[in-house]
Amino acid sequence: MAAQPPVSAVTAVTEAAVRGGVLACARRIEQVMKFLTAGTANGAILSLAPEQPDQNVFSVSLEVARSTGAPAYVTASFFPNADGGCSAVYDSVEYSTHSCVATQKIYLPAAKPLPVIMKDIGILEAGTVKVFFVPVNNGCAVVKKEVVN
Repeated sequence: MAAQPPVSAVTAVTEAAVRGGVLACARRIEQVMKFLTAGTANGAILSLAPEQPDQNVFSVSLEVARSTGAPAYVTASFFPNADGGCSAVYDSVEYSTHSCVATQKIYLPAAKPLPVIMKDIGILEAGTVKVFFVPVNNGCAVVKKEVVN
């Protein structure tokens, strides 16, 4: 029987980022990628700075297969900070066939609604996560956003 290649202890995105020279944010990248992709099939496109990638923003765009069958578009960006750590922000975009009012009740029933941004986009807050509900035709785009420091 042929030997199996070793299974990586880190996500493919973290591994690719490190190979591309992004070292300062490797731990944060791993933390966020495991959270965003746990138990899913996914694909990624990386955006690395052409010069000094370890001192600049690193970004990844993902297609994540959700258990609902509908894909989610997820983007995460990582920024080295002055104290040697790394901050991150991610956005996850999914589509619901329900109205935004119904989707809010289904998605986060216990969350407290915030005022709309201007006139149509509703917002719910769940801890450090903000969830935006954007009316699209007869459905709703659900955009989840979190800043991680």
